[in-house]
Amino acid sequence: MQAAGDGEFINLIDSADCSLEPHNLEAHSVRNNILTVDAYDGSSDIHSDDNNKIGDKNNGANNKNDSAISGSNRIQSINSPAFIKDNIINGVDDIAISDILNSMEEAVVITNKENKVIFCNSYFMINFNINLNGCLNKNIKEIQYFKYLFSDDLTVPTEIKDLASGYKVTNIYEIDEQNHYFENDRIPIYDSSGEIKGIVYLFRDITKEIRFEQKLNILAKTDSLSGLYNSRYFYDELEKEMARCARYDYDLALMFIDIDNFKIFNDTYGHKIGDEIIRFTAYALNNSIRKKIDTVCRYGGDEFVAILPNTNAMRSTIVANRIMNFFNNGLNEKLQTVLKEDVCADNNTVADNIGADKKINLSIGISEYKNGKKSEELINEADSAMYRAKKQSGCKVCIFNNNL
Repeated sequence: MQAAGDGEFINLIDSADCSLEPHNLEAHSVRNNILTVDAYDGSSDIHSDDNNKIGDKNNGANNKNDSAISGSNRIQSINSPAFIKDNIINGVDDIAISDILNSMEEAVVITNKENKVIFCNSYFMINFNINLNGCLNKNIKEIQYFKYLFSDDLTVPTEIKDLASGYKVTNIYEIDEQNHYFENDRIPIYDSSGEIKGIVYLFRDITKEIRFEQKLNILAKTDSLSGLYNSRYFYDELEKEMARCARYDYDLALMFIDIDNFKIFNDTYGHKIGDEIIRFTAYALNNSIRKKIDTVCRYGGDEFVAILPNTNAMRSTIVANRIMNFFNNGLNEKLQTVLKEDVCADNNTVADNIGADKKINLSIGISEYKNGKKSEELINEADSAMYRAKKQSGCKVCIFNNNL
């Protein structure tokens, strides 16, 4: 349902007291897309209009094809937010407007000029778990569901406000112990003189659309195997953090992490074992960084990256050592368990087959942001430091140094 534009009116039934008792109505004129309806006493007399005469009920029924209204006028008439029972829409016989509103796939609530609720459609009552008696004849501002609609207390989560679809959440309401999010439209209803007689409120539950888009966003920036952010997200986040550092003169360290001897394990014992090592590395990283401050991502293959805001290179070595300790203390036990479950029964000393010099470890390289550096330069420096650590037999932490 669209709101009337400038110079266009949608007319409410002209009822003196806006009571809830249904009146019989008849449309009596259509001019310039304006539908005018009056209460009548049940007789066959119908008001006429000099410029657009419709005639009495019998004549109108026998001459449907000769109706003076155009297709656009007819649509306007059907969409007029009337709610009185047994009304006949001009040009569409035997269809009550209340039935149309009750068949809509969105909630419809109508108030009179005193802001009292005079109609709620079936969708609103059923899907919102609203009791009709708790709404009718009450001021809309006093109904719990509408508490955010007339206040500035609504706080929409940032992850929803930032969605690309740009949902305009105007209400949050709990249904079945879960928050549901709603968009709404307010359509003023005018009589033929231009006086506001009430308001039609349309509410659409957009929770499913929001959840679906959030899942798509997660899939787009998440590595499915490790559960960490992927390389696409890493590049975006690094640019943001570097811009913030340049603006506020903050420290920033970038860490490249590589799994030593991963290919040997992966080729010897299969991808299932390799996947377990990847997942455990991600687990070690997540449990060693500052939550909601640092960012860890899977860069590709057996390489990972960590962005450490407000941290210089020397302080980042504390985080690097924490990662390596967590990894070394937990992986060997987990790896032995997984290997014993998957390799043949007579191979009980799998570690010996790899050799002491082929133990799974981590090599970590660190670079530090300086004002004026580009992201590509920072990445290459961390990558270079990481390869220097690997050349020194691995299981080491190296900070990039131009002099080396």
